Amino acid sequence: MEQFFSQWGPASSMFWVRVIWALIVFSVVAWIARLGRGAAQKRLVRAHTHPNAVLLVERATQFAVLIFGGVIVLGILGIDWSALAAGFGLVTVALTLSFQDILRGLIAGIYLLIERSFVVGELVQVDDKQGVIEDVGLRTTTLRNEKGERIIVPNLVIFTSIVIEKHVLSKAEGHVLSEGEGKSTKEIV
Repeated sequence: MEQFFSQWGPASSMFWVRVIWALIVFSVVAWIARLGRGAAQKRLVRAHTHPNAVLLVERATQFAVLIFGGVIVLGILGIDWSALAAGFGLVTVALTLSFQDILRGLIAGIYLLIERSFVVGELVQVDDKQGVIEDVGLRTTTLRNEKGERIIVPNLVIFTSIVIEKHVLSKAEGHVLSEGEGKSTKEIV
C-alpha cells in the first residue's frame, strides 16, 4: 500500500491537475481560434477582399492561434518546448526533402490564392478539363463540369499548365460576361 501511495500520491495528483488545466486552456484556445477565424472572415469580406485571400487568412489565423495555444499547453504540462522546436526543425528538414512534390503543390496553392488568377464561380479550362471553379484550396482546386461531375485538379497542375478563362466576372455589372458574344468588353460594361 505504501508503494501505491508513493507512486500515485501528491506528485501524480499535480500531474492530473496540470492535464486538466491544459485541456481547459486548449479548449479555450480552440474556441478563440474559431472566433478569430470568423472575425478575420467578417473583416475581410466587409473590405471586399478576394474570396481566395479571405480563405487563406482564415486558415492562417486559426493555425497561428492553435500553435500559440499549443505552446501554452506544453508550458502548463511542464514540457520544455524549445527542445521540441529544435527537434521539429530537424524533422521539418527531413520531411521537406521527402515530400518535395506535395510542398510544391502547397506553395502553388498559396500562390494561386494570393495572386487571384481566377475566382470561385468562374468557368475555366485546364488542359482537357473544363468546369466552374467551386473551391480553391491549398493543395487542389475543385471544378464542376456541365455533367455535374466534380473534377479535382492539383494546384501544381494549374500552376504549370495553361488555364483558359471562359468567363470573366464583371464587378461593375455583377454578372458573367461570356467570350465570343459579338461585343467587346467595353461595349458591355
